[in-house]
This record gives sequence, C-alpha cells and structure tokens, in this order.
Amino acid sequence: MPPASALASLSAELLAAAPERGGIEPPSRRLTGWDEASAYEVQRLVVERRVAAGERVAGYKVGLTTAAARAAMGGDAPIYGRLFAGTAHATPARIEGAGLFAPMVEPEIAFVLGRDLPGPEATAAEAAAAVGHVAPAFEVVDSRIAGWARCAPDLIADNGAGCGAVLGAPAAYDADAVRTATCQLRVDDGEPVRGSASAVLGDPLLAVVWLANALAGHGRLLRRGDVVLTGSMTAPAPLRPGTRVAADFGPLGTVALAVH
Repeated sequence: MPPASALASLSAELLAAAPERGGIEPPSRRLTGWDEASAYEVQRLVVERRVAAGERVAGYKVGLTTAAARAAMGGDAPIYGRLFAGTAHATPARIEGAGLFAPMVEPEIAFVLGRDLPGPEATAAEAAAAVGHVAPAFEVVDSRIAGWARCAPDLIADNGAGCGAVLGAPAAYDADAVRTATCQLRVDDGEPVRGSASAVLGDPLLAVVWLANALAGHGRLLRRGDVVLTGSMTAPAPLRPGTRVAADFGPLGTVALAVH
C-alpha cells in the first residue's frame, strides 16, 4: 500500500477536483503499491471529510455488477461507493450540468432496507427479509479522474464514479418481479434501449448480499433505511445540458431526469 501521506494527498485532490481544471491524473499511473485496499482507504478519507463538512451518507452504490464491466476494469468482483443524501432526488428530477465532468446516467433498481443486514455471511434469504421496499432509479455517474477510471482501484477511490441518484416511487419487494424486471431507457426523443435486471449478477438482490458481506470486511454494516443502488441494467447514457431521460420499469414504476 502507498504511504498514508500519499493516500491523504489523493483524497484531497479528489475533493478539490473541478471540471474547469480537468480530472486528476489516474492514481494507478503514479502510486506504487496501488490496490483495492488503498482505494477504499482513499474513499473512506473522502467520505470522512465530506461528512465533517455537513453531508450525510444515505446509502451505497454497487458497481461492476456485470461481467462486461468487470472485464473492462480488470476486476473480479463488484465494487461499492457511497450515496449522499444531498445528491439523492425524487423523480421527476432536474439537476445542474455545471460542476460535472462527463456525466452519464444508468437505470437501476434501488433497494431500501427495512432492517439492518449484517455480514460477513449474509444470505439471499436474509437480504430478502431485510428489504423494506424497492424503487426504480437512475444513478448519475461521473469521473473526477481524467478520461474516466481504467481500473477497479481507480474507480473505487473515485467513489465508484457515483455522484447522485433519482429515485422513483416505492414499490413492494417481490422477488420474482425484481429478478425478471426489465426497463426501457429513452434519452430525449431517441429509440428506447431495453435493459434487464438479470444483467445485475443474475438478480439485483445479490448485489445487496455482496455489499453486506463486503462492508463487514471494512467494519461496517448495512442499516435500516440505507438505499442501495444495485447496478446498471443497460449501458450508461451520456448526459448533457438540455438532456431529458426517462425509464419505464413496468410494474416497478418510472423515473425521469432532466439536465439544465
């Protein structure tokens, strides 16, 4: 692992990154010993400073939940980042494009926990029993790393590229309905893109199970009220000022976002 001073410096760079200055140089190109453990420590430092500044963590995002995404990042497992309350919006949402680098949107199923779910040996049955409700959602992803992250540790340090979410109306959790859910994503007046929940680890509930067990390895647990974004059902779609995005998840509901 790189020295603690190097990790602290990197966390400060990520906090200070701004579009007008461009993204930061990828850590993987400049830090010896850079790995996932180092990256989660940087993420922790960033979160700690954001919370100290008055922000509140509302939950988590799980990334790299498809085989293609893991292959692209050279990872062999999902990763996680934090969702902050101030960046979680109800549908229909309008967000500012200013302050973002190269944002994209991903349609996902969000789980909201009705009770705590401790690891490190959480099961799918325990996770299902812990779910309070689900909701259709958009995750807004963006990269503070120049040219986007190209490996899993870089992505982890950058909060999994997570920078916000839009949540639809709550829906009762039905295991079969969620596992077989589909969505149609439409950007502006373009043709809809179809996605499937089965792309997310075969069942989005398994992203919740993975997260509970991964957090236990870092001394944390999923708690009642936590929101979990479980991973994209389609390829991400670019966002630009003026873009309007909508997704229809069938029985699970709809979600809409506009960028201005």
